[in-house]
Amino acid sequence: MKEKKTRILLISLICLVVVLGVVCTILLINNNKKNKNDDKPKSSEKIKKDDSVLPDDNTKPDDTTKPDEKDLATNVLTIDEERSIMSVIGKYYFRVLSWYGKDHKFTDNKVDGLMGYLLYSYMVSIDGDNYIEHFDTNEKWTFTKQQADSYFKKAFNMTPKKYEDILCPEDNEVLVIYDDVNEKFIFDDNHPGHGLAPIDYLDYYIASSTKKDNIYTVSIIFLYGNEMDGYYINDQELDLELDDAEDYAKAYKSYFKNNIKKYLDVPKYTYVFEKSNGNYFIKEFKLEK
Repeated sequence: MKEKKTRILLISLICLVVVLGVVCTILLINNNKKNKNDDKPKSSEKIKKDDSVLPDDNTKPDDTTKPDEKDLATNVLTIDEERSIMSVIGKYYFRVLSWYGKDHKFTDNKVDGLMGYLLYSYMVSIDGDNYIEHFDTNEKWTFTKQQADSYFKKAFNMTPKKYEDILCPEDNEVLVIYDDVNEKFIFDDNHPGHGLAPIDYLDYYIASSTKKDNIYTVSIIFLYGNEMDGYYINDQELDLELDDAEDYAKAYKSYFKNNIKKYLDVPKYTYVFEKSNGNYFIKEFKLEK
């Protein structure tokens, strides 16, 4: 009987040890899981830690791709804007602003010699029939101060304070007399006829164009000339070997289009315009060398 009790006590003791072992094992596993979870940062802590790891310049990655506000104000001109500006350059003969031979700003209401010649050229372009006919008659070819004021207002957005005689760029002699009393310009028929470099252009290539606010800038390579005076790409004369029967202007225009890459380093004619009420007014010319 005593031996039986001893055996039961021993079995009970063994069971108790097993149960205690299982309980300790469960508690140890749970404690390890808790410790691992405690080692992981909470979501807010993780964000804070990641934010502290920034590039060397202390700029967040999103900021590195954000364009500078100043860059947003400078854009390449649209095709329509370029065409509108080229129309103004052609209409008012601004191609020959290169005759200044240097940078030039139009900042006051004074008319210099070249501006006067542009006025004369423009008036001939809009009154060509009467201009040509007057050489066969005894009548004078004239235009008024009001017409001159209109030209400078439309082209330069200014009204000149005073006018003077217009001199010929070729010989520096009086070409058009200004009658201050009657406020009109009179062509001087005593001025000798002679050739003069062409003032318009045959074709063009816009090397660059930008705008900032209402200021528009275009840098241009022109093709201009004729059979008598020769053909030019800006300041560089072209001398192509062409058949006498060919259309020279057409042949040079074709050459210009197909070979423009050869002339990208020529001095550029750069024009700065101010846009106001839908119109473009010349403000500055630059000779980019």
